[in-house]
Amino acid sequence: AVVSTQSTGVTTGFILRARHSTLLSIVPFTMATTLRSNGAVYAAFYLCDEVVALVTTRRPSLSRALRTVAGIILVPLPFVVFQGYLADLHCNHDNPAEWCQSGISYSFIQRHYWGNGPFLYWEGKQLPNFLLASPMLVLVGVVTIGYLRQHHSLRDLVTMDT
Repeated sequence: AVVSTQSTGVTTGFILRARHSTLLSIVPFTMATTLRSNGAVYAAFYLCDEVVALVTTRRPSLSRALRTVAGIILVPLPFVVFQGYLADLHCNHDNPAEWCQSGISYSFIQRHYWGNGPFLYWEGKQLPNFLLASPMLVLVGVVTIGYLRQHHSLRDLVTMDT
């Protein structure tokens, strides 16, 4: 149920963004981050919007900048607050939890108990999975290279003009 609710929040956020309701889209993305920590990644979309707008229009806008700052701060806020709560609960006494040195509890849990982390999935036993995915990876690579060859300027690349 949590994944479904988180997915609904993310989908709603993207629908609102597509309708140019940038400020309103912060609410479902923030709610999605409350349920799953990976929702914090959606804050990057607000920064990306600002970069695209500056590249394409070359005009700064105070209201756009404020929306960007609000998205960058508010979307990951539940994750940051929860990590602060856990640190206060488990790290501020004589016998701190084992993960307190790493700073973020979830990354410790993933690494320690699940064996997840950057590039830890790249093992020989995973070769069949990578072979299974290879046709799609090659297709994405070929299409990306073709697109980049056709669009030489940063403005074309950012706005995806054809």
